[in-house]
Amino acid sequence: MTEPTIICPNCKTEIRLTESLAAPLIAATRKQFEQQLSQKDEAVAKREQGIVAAFSTMQEDLDKERKAIMKQWAKREQQIERVMDATVGMYGDLQGVAGKSLEEIDGLDLCALEDRSSERAEVEK
Repeated sequence: MTEPTIICPNCKTEIRLTESLAAPLIAATRKQFEQQLSQKDEAVAKREQGIVAAFSTMQEDLDKERKAIMKQWAKREQQIERVMDATVGMYGDLQGVAGKSLEEIDGLDLCALEDRSSERAEVEK
């Protein structure tokens, strides 16, 4: 087995490396590579933290938006319910006064109102 050698950059002489000569060079090279590896690991860890932070922020924003939209949706649904109840009540009062001479309004007959109630129940599930 041949001993490792290095070439002097100045005089181009080949120098055989005995174990005692090679040990400090190997240690210095190892230390340099370990430092580079440590720097790369830190850079990767920072990128991972950035990704996790961005994802967490996006998830929190999405949850806030969902809650706001659900609140707004519930508010609109209640408003529609009140309008429909008032309209049906007013139509019933007018029917009581005008009798059969009052024309039927699509969507206010009993079947249409029952269909709307069942549709709302399906959506809430």
